Amino acid sequence: MAKGNRDLPIDTMESDLFDLDRYYTGLADFIKKCETPLTIALQGDWGSGKTSMMNMIMGKLTEPNLKCLYFNTWHYAQFSSEDDLSIAFLSELTTEVLKSVSAPEKIVNTFSSMMKNIFKKTKINASYSLLNCSVQMETDFEELFNLNSSFYQDIKKFTKEFEIAIHSFVKKAPRRIVIFIDDLDRLNPERAVELLEIIKIFLDVPGCIFVLAIDYEVVTLGVSKKYGEGLMYQKGKSFFDKMIQVSFRIPVAFYKMDKLLMTSFESMGIDLNEDSQIISDIIKNSVGANPRTVKRLLNTFELIRDILKVSQDDHKTNVLLLSILCIQLCDDKLYQYLTGTREWTDVDSNTVFSFKKDSDPLFPNYSDFLNEKLSLWNEKAGSYNYKQTHNLLSLLNEYIHSDTRDMGLDDDSDDFEIFINLLDQSQMTASSAVNSTQHDKELLTDILDLKNLVIEGFSIDDGEIIPAGSFSEAFCKILEIIVNPSDFIKLVNDRSKTAQCGLPDRIFYRLDRDKDNDDYSNLGYKKSSVKRIHGQDIILHYGRVDLKNHLLKFLRAFHVDNRIYLYVKPNTNEPI
Repeated sequence: MAKGNRDLPIDTMESDLFDLDRYYTGLADFIKKCETPLTIALQGDWGSGKTSMMNMIMGKLTEPNLKCLYFNTWHYAQFSSEDDLSIAFLSELTTEVLKSVSAPEKIVNTFSSMMKNIFKKTKINASYSLLNCSVQMETDFEELFNLNSSFYQDIKKFTKEFEIAIHSFVKKAPRRIVIFIDDLDRLNPERAVELLEIIKIFLDVPGCIFVLAIDYEVVTLGVSKKYGEGLMYQKGKSFFDKMIQVSFRIPVAFYKMDKLLMTSFESMGIDLNEDSQIISDIIKNSVGANPRTVKRLLNTFELIRDILKVSQDDHKTNVLLLSILCIQLCDDKLYQYLTGTREWTDVDSNTVFSFKKDSDPLFPNYSDFLNEKLSLWNEKAGSYNYKQTHNLLSLLNEYIHSDTRDMGLDDDSDDFEIFINLLDQSQMTASSAVNSTQHDKELLTDILDLKNLVIEGFSIDDGEIIPAGSFSEAFCKILEIIVNPSDFIKLVNDRSKTAQCGLPDRIFYRLDRDKDNDDYSNLGYKKSSVKRIHGQDIILHYGRVDLKNHLLKFLRAFHVDNRIYLYVKPNTNEPI
């Protein structure tokens, strides 16, 4: 049997694993009976099923009085420059619409000639822009097109002729054209907004219904870039309401995942009868119901099981592995913390593996216990899905300590060893993992003990690991990356401000002396201690001490709240 789940849109009812027929039918019936022109927005995150929804709706619009057309804007974006995208898309769309209504070839050719003429003019003169016809929402359409310009007259003639052609098709019977436009939210947000404007102004004619795959957040972002950040929400909402008459959010929360899970686990030879509820709950409380994410989770799970030769009958190992992969996908910061250091194994291991409800007099309520432990993890990891993590670990604890099943393990320490091993093995599929056997990942805090450690690199807010051969090098790189140069220069040259920040004068010794004097010994420091940050000579005598005691003071002076993680390992030589 083939392995894995394909991430492809569906187009048949047999492929619908989420039981969504009532939504397909409802939208199709609405399209058949609604007034025109009308624009419908299908909203949803990437991977939520917008293309599948379009396919299934089109499959229900089979009446002879309906013409359905499908366009993928992402494909056009790959073969057209950003400046040409709008006019290229408009040209192709109008041509296909006219062909679909059986317009005479002469009319189709006329439209093609008009579009070529318009395109040439935009190339000859940059002031001729199709988008200038639709940039300002407040601009009166007729007033704009009455400008004394052959270019705008060409545009006006084009829109009028298109409306006449569509009307000639619609008037013969109660006909309508349904135009599906996909992947608008994959475009540059500003370009997505421009295409919406063009559709509204040039193609919004009676008999036409547009079904667009686009998300409100993309529209808001595009409008903010076009009109300015200050009007982001106000303009975004106004624009969306003007362009879209019906908004439908993909009902991910109502997806029935049972059939997908059952089908996937059966293909792996795993019987879900015993664990179906816990697995369903773990997925629901972590990665959610986004089809693309769930399929990625299941594919990753199957791959690691195959590599580790996990038996389909080893229920606990399967559930633990699935839980780890859920953390990997839904809470990257927590996952990085768990894989990047082992300090939590000494402090918090009983969060899941040792604590049993009502067994500890200090924490008779498990939720209170888990809240306290997770607050410690949050402080270290900067976990941003606190509620999801809480729910997932609660479910995992309940599963491990269930008295109603034979786990096949003697004690909780075995569970913990299995978890640690699976955690390490799971890094083979992580987008950014750290090998904890090579170095520890430590959050830079005032209480962090760097004694007898050497640094290999650092990361900012769990971004990429940036190499650093010494603590002094890390000190300099962090400030140069995070702090604005002009702000840094102002601070380090104002001794009253540096004193307020708690920074010692010795750091700025060279700035306060003759900078051309190279007699470093007489000035009280070694030449190797001079480090340059944003063009300023800073004295770092003791890299480890300076980084621990003074870097955070610098960052606080600039109101920086980024989390700095150091990648360190034990040092058997002299401290750097």
